[in-house]
Amino acid sequence: MSEKKGMNVGEFVVGAVIGGIIGATVALLTTPKTGKEMREDLKEGLEVAKDKSCELVHVVKSQTGDAFEKMGDAGTKVQSKWIEIKDSMDKDPI
Repeated sequence: MSEKKGMNVGEFVVGAVIGGIIGATVALLTTPKTGKEMREDLKEGLEVAKDKSCELVHVVKSQTGDAFEKMGDAGTKVQSKWIEIKDSMDKDPI
């Protein structure tokens, strides 16, 4: 159940970043400004997009790391259970 919740957070972050970039671009392009002001605003917008994308990468790496950690834990549990079953079969064959 928590895995589903984590996926929704990631999807929300991606949507928020994309929506923010689109909204900022539309606002910049529809506002009457001089060329110099427009270039400055675009430069600032690109910096914001860069920062947001870095945050997104960090979130995705964190979630991916958590997923791999959970898979590793599950693999270890399966392996130890398999060894227990094998040992019990060796001691007491059916």
